[in-house]
Amino acid sequence: MNSARWLLLATVIGIAATSACGSPIPTASDSGVDVGIALAVGDRGDKGVNDLSSGGLHRAQRRIGVDFSSAMLPQHGDQRAERLNGLVENGLSPVIAVGEGYAADLAGVARQHNGTTFAIVDSTEPRGGNIVNLVFAAEQGSYLMGVAAARQSITDRVGFIGGSNDVRTRRYHVGFVAGVKSVSPTTKVDVRFVAETAVEIGQTSRLGRNSPTVAREKAEQLLRGGADVLYHAAGNSGSGVFEAVVSARARGNRSVWAIGSDTDQYLVATAAQKETILTSMVKRVDNAVYAFVADYVDGGVNSGLRRFTLADGGMSFATSGGYLANFKLLDELQRVQADIAEGRITVPSSV
Repeated sequence: MNSARWLLLATVIGIAATSACGSPIPTASDSGVDVGIALAVGDRGDKGVNDLSSGGLHRAQRRIGVDFSSAMLPQHGDQRAERLNGLVENGLSPVIAVGEGYAADLAGVARQHNGTTFAIVDSTEPRGGNIVNLVFAAEQGSYLMGVAAARQSITDRVGFIGGSNDVRTRRYHVGFVAGVKSVSPTTKVDVRFVAETAVEIGQTSRLGRNSPTVAREKAEQLLRGGADVLYHAAGNSGSGVFEAVVSARARGNRSVWAIGSDTDQYLVATAAQKETILTSMVKRVDNAVYAFVADYVDGGVNSGLRRFTLADGGMSFATSGGYLANFKLLDELQRVQADIAEGRITVPSSV
């Protein structure tokens, strides 16, 4: 089946799990496909990428008739190859690895098991004839965040905090700046990166995306400079950005806001942080996993990059907290999202 059709169906099913007359949607017959999924550190119930990935497979189970088994990482997360090999040895195919943390180990496992199809979520590496890279148009979602930031800003100065100045993070940065400038060409965008030196950039996964203390320091610099809305693309470091905004509010600056990325970060924030998170850019990993499995069952999987966009349901934005509606931003973001999806707005992806 065509991938766009699957994603459209997936979106409809995600909204309504019953038919028009209120009866449960019938479960599909057995497809004979057994999927393996290696979850990221954090396990199910993380309200993030693991739950989204599992949600896509549960949907595929109901609608396509696949079975699936999960492998979980311990908190220290150093058994990735073991988890991937275990899924393959149990006869599962395709096998899905959740997150870029699996990239190095998946390269070797995929070479050893060239009869198994693998997918990796949100990573352009590794590449291989039996590997599908499920990636996302982060610049498109970041454009929406730029629109929201520019509309919400009182100082006409907003901030971007990235994990490091690499190709991946530049997509977020460039999209965000384009969104800001589409609303207010004169609004200043201040930029900081958690990992800035050449050595640090080479260790982005460890430093740039896992250093909330450093991210907080960078955020505080931007706030002191007058930025009043901060968007981060820094992984786990983003919690430091939220804490900086919480502290600024505690000191009396009630007009400052934070914007999250990749998942709905309001769902995992502290009570104090929830009051500061305007929205988040969301990668619809559930739709991507569902589409990949649907194509596999249909015999239509090709190796290489599979990019998900606003047009095919691969990206969206979070409305948790109700702030977008309260500040009358929701309708505008929905209009801009439609304009991007339908090609009336072209979002740059690189400088």
